[in-house]
Amino acid sequence: MDSSYVKRSKAVTPFFNLIPESMHRRTVIAGGAVVSFPKAKDVDIWILSCGSASCMAERAVRSTIREHLHDFFGDEDFFTPEWEEKTIDVDYANADGRVLFTTQYLGKKVQILGTRFTTVTELLTHFDLSVHQAALLPGSGAIVELCSTTQVGEVIRVTNYHSPEHTFARARKLCQRYGTTVHTMDLSRLLLAQPTAPEEVEG
Repeated sequence: MDSSYVKRSKAVTPFFNLIPESMHRRTVIAGGAVVSFPKAKDVDIWILSCGSASCMAERAVRSTIREHLHDFFGDEDFFTPEWEEKTIDVDYANADGRVLFTTQYLGKKVQILGTRFTTVTELLTHFDLSVHQAALLPGSGAIVELCSTTQVGEVIRVTNYHSPEHTFARARKLCQRYGTTVHTMDLSRLLLAQPTAPEEVEG
């Protein structure tokens, strides 16, 4: 692992403290915080599925994390970052990604998310923009990337078109953040797939 990977790993690794160690084998941090921590607006911690889509499994995950957050932040600290549990939804267990908890930690907004995917490769493959197809593993500090992953400053590729309007807004934002562009062919396909005109999409 080169020095840039070590630096990225060290900046993000402390956020695994928000998840109980017993769940670390199913936990990854993926997206912008792994790519460029200083520029990231938030940190996304993903809890991979154990293969069960039952509501009981969903509640067990929530209960374990909820108890850990109570213990981690404590009730007696004068400065306790607020954390919030999101309302459970009937389709959560089958969702590609859903927010379970939000909080603030080390100056960053944090989202703890659940997903139906069981491996980090499945999760990253579903991401829509190549520049964010990167994940950090707990313990080893290894950073996982796909063959389609692009580095900061390189032309961004659109890797999924499942939500064109949302992807267009994200692509525009990430191009500004990283000082780059989206591949011309991908951008054309993205624009054609949108249900509304680009100027109607919020940034």
